[in-house]
Amino acid sequence: MPLISTLLSCMLASHAAPPLGVASITPANVDAILQVRGGLPERAGPSMQMLRGWVHEWLAETGGHKQWEAAALQAKMTPSALMERCAGRDASLVLRRESTGPSWVLAMEMQGAQACAFLRSIGGRMQGSGRFDLPHLGLAGSWHGDWLLVTDRAESPLMRDMLRVASEPEQESFADALPQDRSLDSDASITMALRHGCGSKSLSLWSATPCEGFVRVNMQAVLSKDPFGATRDGDEASLIAETMPPETVACWIQPMPVNPMPKLWASGLSDWSHAAAVQASLGDRMIVAIGPREQDEGAMAIAVAYRVRDAQSSTRDHDRMIDRVASVMSRSMGQTSCQPLARQGLPLEAPRHCSEPGLAEAAFGGLDMVGAPELHARTVVLPTGGWRVYASDRIWLDRVAASLEEQPEQSPALCGPAYWNRSGMMDGHNLAACMSAWSMQRERSGRCAKSLRMIAAMAGQAGMIEWRTAQPEPGRIEAVLELHPALVPTRHREMFAESGGLTVKP
Repeated sequence: MPLISTLLSCMLASHAAPPLGVASITPANVDAILQVRGGLPERAGPSMQMLRGWVHEWLAETGGHKQWEAAALQAKMTPSALMERCAGRDASLVLRRESTGPSWVLAMEMQGAQACAFLRSIGGRMQGSGRFDLPHLGLAGSWHGDWLLVTDRAESPLMRDMLRVASEPEQESFADALPQDRSLDSDASITMALRHGCGSKSLSLWSATPCEGFVRVNMQAVLSKDPFGATRDGDEASLIAETMPPETVACWIQPMPVNPMPKLWASGLSDWSHAAAVQASLGDRMIVAIGPREQDEGAMAIAVAYRVRDAQSSTRDHDRMIDRVASVMSRSMGQTSCQPLARQGLPLEAPRHCSEPGLAEAAFGGLDMVGAPELHARTVVLPTGGWRVYASDRIWLDRVAASLEEQPEQSPALCGPAYWNRSGMMDGHNLAACMSAWSMQRERSGRCAKSLRMIAAMAGQAGMIEWRTAQPEPGRIEAVLELHPALVPTRHREMFAESGGLTVKP
């Protein structure tokens, strides 16, 4: 019987390791650990099938897929059958980037005496000191304590480092880098730890659990930089997402940021006498909506909508603010004068095209997916207050503004205390289409697109994705997501009309 299938069959009789238990014998500089428990049976329904697809896409992106296919071929099994057998109880794939390419070790819990007897019974060649190889499978490995480690080369640096960490308690392990107060779902089918960047202290922990009709994903992240910024105190925001344009890729709502303007804009407003008026005009929340940019394949459009207390005075203050920022940027670019566009005389709800040099780049620059950004603005007038909308594309500005005009007024007490300070949705079908186009555009320009292809392939297996995030403290982020399998192509208007809106639980 092939090594991997028999090995993991025996492992079914052993006790399951705790979530990310292998991290205690893993060196601190690994890039990822993927733990699969309970198997991923093919006939277990759409949610489990989606999980299986994610694992295969992740293996392909991290470089483990070719080795996995080779091991499956040697074991005379399909890659899917090998995955199901290996994950029958508990299996952890440890990955690390090396100068020669990705290195991997498959770690399984099994007592040394049991492992030794089993390996001898299937013709494993013992090399002494717990080492063995199976040349007919192209695999080698070792055991230490309760861990059986398998890899594709006898002199694997990762295997050597794992054995050293397991033997020398004073060695720093990957477990030391994990948050001490982490909470992981002990029933999750997939648990994953990812390091963000070489040598970075930023990392995230993910767990995925199949539920009836969807997959629940929990995430905890420790980041060296705050990607969002502080928000004002207030109730948790809610989003009536069915009023967003049907082609929306993603959108979310959040409390108004403490510093709501782009950094380069804010630097030009620091000594401006009307800056306080602009801040005072803002309401309690902000919406971000991302959609396709129809005239630029491979690019996406972004719209940011600020709730305003009084549409008329806010429009005047924001137009004046844009004139101020444009003048400051003009001088910084060496221009002696900047003639403001005739915004002040435009009707209240008329679109503003902010074409002065530097304005759009300061707002959306650095976002590769936007392409060559433009800057457009418009005020949406509601019975009480309204929205001030800024967008990187004129068509998307009009689409989002029209949707906000249809959005009914919400009560001041939205969802309770603002712990989950951002809530939103993504349309898997639309996201996959945009990411695929973006990856092709990057490839044509000679840039890397592997991660985008992986995201596109994984998103394409999902329909509606609902999520919330929280920031319990600076540098810490928590998220909960519900991912519904893409059984049939569905627009989020129809899904949300049936479900009654966001259903993500705290």
